[in-house]
Amino acid sequence: MIDGRPDQEESLGRQSGLVSRRAMLTGGVGLTVAGVAALAGPSLYRRAIRSSLGINVAVPSRSVPVRSLTWRSLARGMDVEVRLVVPAPLAHGGPVPVCVWLHGRGDRAATVVDELKVPNFLSQAIGGGVSPFVVVAIDGGERYWHRRHAGDNPEAMVVDELPLMLQQQGIIVDRWAIAGWSMGGYGALLMAERHPKFTAVAASSPAVWFRSGDTRPGAFDSANDFASHDVLASLRSLPAAVRIDCGLDDPFASTAAVMLKKIPGVHGAMVQGAHTMRSWRSVLPAQLAFLGRALGG
Repeated sequence: MIDGRPDQEESLGRQSGLVSRRAMLTGGVGLTVAGVAALAGPSLYRRAIRSSLGINVAVPSRSVPVRSLTWRSLARGMDVEVRLVVPAPLAHGGPVPVCVWLHGRGDRAATVVDELKVPNFLSQAIGGGVSPFVVVAIDGGERYWHRRHAGDNPEAMVVDELPLMLQQQGIIVDRWAIAGWSMGGYGALLMAERHPKFTAVAASSPAVWFRSGDTRPGAFDSANDFASHDVLASLRSLPAAVRIDCGLDDPFASTAAVMLKKIPGVHGAMVQGAHTMRSWRSVLPAQLAFLGRALGG
């Protein structure tokens, strides 16, 4: 994900010191594609970059049904878009397992469906024997999924308000998991550390920094805000089921590698790829299988 800003991947790479020779070589292809797409506008530019790096995995043709709705979040003080991905076996009432999927910065709930293609890969996973579960995506803005001084509180929206919203849609939750990519990967780890209701967490390229001074402008209100929401300082609070995947040429590869080393029993790996949607789709089948096992048990 480029978060709608052409220079993000380059700037993050400089901060972490992880722009490898391979990233530069593959980046040449990405820049060629991006140069053409930039002429057509920022949206096409971002999509071109996302499609130019990482292993290309074919998107399954079949999809789990998706419900789209708008809902008023008091915690965020605004209307938010919601996407509910409900497999047919779970569409007839009764307690069901649910995974909240958090989007990255510059994205929306719709990105989980339209770009990451979770409904398609979930359909394929269920067809292959993975235990079905509901996926819910909700707009979280660009606040890094935690309460901010301005009053926006996407964390409370997910933890406190989302169960009621799902109940209003006829979905009663008996088990919770959480997942996400980039900013959403950070948010998923943060909430899994802070809220025991999440029994499993899967994060792709989580936007985690070692120091407050390395963070993106706007990610935190202050150094104290960073310290209060530092996932690296609370790894022991994570649930038993944790999966982290990250590309070797991703700007967050260094922090991901540390977490893969320090978290007991962690699943996942450093894989070929960068900070792109193509890379995140490449690990999605393994993540869905992991989440299905965790939620199905």
